[in-house]
Amino acid sequence: MRSVISAIIGLFLLSACINKRSAYKRNISGIFLTHWDSHPLPIKGTVYIYKKNTQFKELIDTVKVYAITRGGDTTDLACLLYTNKLNHLNDIRVVLDDTLVYDMSNIVIEKFLDTRRWG
Repeated sequence: MRSVISAIIGLFLLSACINKRSAYKRNISGIFLTHWDSHPLPIKGTVYIYKKNTQFKELIDTVKVYAITRGGDTTDLACLLYTNKLNHLNDIRVVLDDTLVYDMSNIVIEKFLDTRRWG
């Protein structure tokens, strides 16, 4: 009985030590831009990956966007990528049609509970 209680306490302590930053290492396979409305779709896109907190000065890699489509909501724009180099631990610059530039830094993963729908 004593070993069972020790095992349960051990499992509890191990589960409490899970690295919270591991979610940030997961690959990003798409970038969604909101409020695109009825503007025409861009023809091409490029994603530049920069080292975090360098004010977009230290380039790590460049990835081409292989598909640009409307998202689930018709006002969203989905830029889909084939890469395993892009994650939440870098700063990201998205360039569409060589003119529109979106800089994303200090990326934070947040979870929330929609109590209006799920109680």
